[in-house]
This record gives sequence, structure tokens and C-alpha cells, in this order.
Amino acid sequence: MNIINQHTDPIRLAICAAGEIYGGVEQWVYSYCRNVARIGNCGKLREGTGRYGKVQEQEEKVTFPNIPKHPETSRNLSVIAILFYNGPLAEKLRATGIDVVVVSAGKYNPDAIRKVKRVLKEHSINVVHAHGYRAMITAGIAARRLGVPVVKTEHSVQEPTNTNQHEKKINTNNSRNFVANSYLLIGGYSCYVRMSFNLFLDRMATRLLASHVVYVSRFAEEKLSRYYGKKPSSVIVNGIEPFDFSASKTKEFADDRFHIALVGRLSEVKGHRYAIEAVALLSKSYGQLQEHTATGRNLNIILHFFGSGSLEQELQAHCAALGIEDRVVFHGFCEQLADMLAQCDLLIMPSLFESLPYTLLEGMFANVPIVASRVGGIPEVIENGVHGILIEPENSEALAAAIANVYQNRDAARARTHAAKERVEKEFMIGTMIEKYYGVYGNTVQNRNL
Repeated sequence: MNIINQHTDPIRLAICAAGEIYGGVEQWVYSYCRNVARIGNCGKLREGTGRYGKVQEQEEKVTFPNIPKHPETSRNLSVIAILFYNGPLAEKLRATGIDVVVVSAGKYNPDAIRKVKRVLKEHSINVVHAHGYRAMITAGIAARRLGVPVVKTEHSVQEPTNTNQHEKKINTNNSRNFVANSYLLIGGYSCYVRMSFNLFLDRMATRLLASHVVYVSRFAEEKLSRYYGKKPSSVIVNGIEPFDFSASKTKEFADDRFHIALVGRLSEVKGHRYAIEAVALLSKSYGQLQEHTATGRNLNIILHFFGSGSLEQELQAHCAALGIEDRVVFHGFCEQLADMLAQCDLLIMPSLFESLPYTLLEGMFANVPIVASRVGGIPEVIENGVHGILIEPENSEALAAAIANVYQNRDAARARTHAAKERVEKEFMIGTMIEKYYGVYGNTVQNRNL
């Protein structure tokens, strides 16, 4: 069945999210709202900052790859954003002309529900699209009181909570640290309890208040659908915006070193530790590897970490302990990530857990070879040996072998990148995603009106 239905009534959409930080969900909200504004305002787009640089003002009809071509979509879909924090997401949305309403009230505060209800009524909203537990609970209750249907997107499955990380920091040999150690343990478990409580409320609100649930991957659907019974649902994969990247290399990358990128916050789940250990293994064994390379060059690896997080000092110490501190560069948060990523020889994702990461899709679009863990939704995008190389998680030796494979077999790696870009352009672009969501909104409104 064609997901674009015959619904022609205007969809007045409210996207609701927390907006406290700028992560994957916030990137989705920004990209989605910005592109809906492109097509919903006859192509006029204010000057602003895009995902990877400046967007210039365009007064005429926009012609942009993978923007919806169905006239009913562009004519009948408008959007506002309701956020709970006046943070980076709110700033970026305003810069592109999106109407942003920030609801300032404590979590689970009844006043927040009243404020959201007032916003929905003032803007004649007929579909609420919730992202995250706070949005689902607050906007879900407000929408129910007005008879407005709610679409909920499940972006990911809850990451495994490892309370052992707190226990590792405890000095069990020093009884004088008993109080400090107790606080560490209590902090770890209290965090787990809070997360579990929020998750319980989110699932209950979704089951009772959502009209339709969208999963961004089959993996997410498999893990979460059992909580929502027979509620109508769809799988709509993430879509990225086409972006330009420089064809020439900057001084940092214009050498004969093999540049490897790892993009993501510095946390255990992203697998930085295994990347460091893999580079250490390859650095020690480059003599054996050299015998099998066509060029006879030494394997001169530079590992680039793009992202920040609480493990930075610990990871730097791990590099020093393995003697490769000169081979790992910590860039922190990088605004011009596309240009940096496109200049690298390899993108690795040794994650312990993922749903459907934007970085994977962006690396495929930028023609960068991919080595990734066989976890979560990644195998739904990467077919091993066709679009990239998949490895088992938490395995430094397997990661090192995959890196060596790409290094030694450049022609095969290029063939995989071409196949990967073809796939992402066909299946994972923003326009396709908007089309499918428009179909969900239309069906939801029609069903509510029956």
C-alpha cells in the first residue's frame, strides 16, 4: 500500500521534544522541521545554520534532492516546535524560521500540561509528534484533553545500564573512603532507578495516549513493540540531508597516514576503548602487515575521535598506557564534521549498542569505507562485505583485522563505498522520510475523525 494516502486536509503539526542537549533526537527534530519548512512555505528558507554549515536564503522554489515531490505534502504540512529547554535546538530552529515555543516548567509539573494544551489550541494543531519520554507524557496528556492524535517516534532502545562502572571507581582497600564509595554506589543505582521510572511512565503513556508508534529500525520494533500491544505502528528509517563536502584535503589529512574516524560521545557504549586497543595491536604488528601490502608501506595509523564526554581523561590515559598517545587525536565536538569525515580513509563504529545512527548514514553518503559492530539496527543498513565490514562488538582483534583489511584492499573498499552511497541515496534520505511521516499523519487524523 502506498504510504502517501488520499488525505488532503492541512496537517498542522507540533513536534515536541525536550531540547536539553543536542544529540541524535535533536538532530532528527532540527533536520525534519527545517525541511518541512522548506517545502511547506513554497520553498522559502531563511538563512541559518544547517547540520554542516550555512544555509543561504532562497526566495524561489527550492529544488533539493529527495525533498517530497507530492504536491499535497508541500501544500498541506506545516510545523511548530514545542520544547522544554531553551537550548541549542531552539536556537538552531529559530535561525531557520521555525516557530518555537519553549514551555518552562518542572518535569511532570501539571502546569507544563496546561501550557502545552494552550499552545496546541492557539495554533489549531491537529497532530502532535512526540520524541522522548517527557514529550510523550506531557504533550500526550495535553493532546488527549483536546482530542488531538499523537504520533510517537521510538528513536532507540534503552542503552544497557552498567552500574559496574561506578563500582570500578571504588577503592575497596581503603576503609576511610567508605562514605565516598557509598555515595558512588548510591549514585549509580539511583540513576538506574530514575531511568527505569521514566521509562515505565513513557511506556504507559505511549500505550494509553499514542495513536501511532513509529520505530526507526526493525531492531527497535522488535525490542519495543511488545510493550504497546496491538497499537498501530510503522518502521520509518532515519533520513539525512544531502550535504556538500570538500574534495581536497586540509593540511592535517594531506599526508600518507591512514586516517580513521570514530564519531560519538566519549562513553563506554561507543567502544572507543576497543578502537584504541585495535590501533595499538596494528602499531605493534605493522612489520608483519607490511609483508602483505602491495605498496610495502608501514601501517601509519592516526585515529581521530570526534566528540566529547566524561571518559576523555580515562581514554587518554589508556592511549598513554599502550604507547600510542601520538596516534590518537581528541577533537572534541566538531561543527564542520562532514569535511573532516570525508577526508578520512575509514569510519569505524565499534559500538556495543546502536539503533540507527546518523553518523553511519552520513559516512556512507560521504563515500567513506565503514567498519562497524554487528549490533542494533546497523545490520539493517550495512550488508557485510557489500556496503562495509561488520564485526562482533567488544573485540579489539576483530576490529584490528577489519582495519587491516580496508588498508590492504583499497579497491574492494572503494567498491563497498559506491554500493553504500547508492543505498543511502535510495533509501535513507530526508525527503523519503517526510513523505512516509506525512502518510502516517494523514491516516491518524482520518482515523480520529471516523
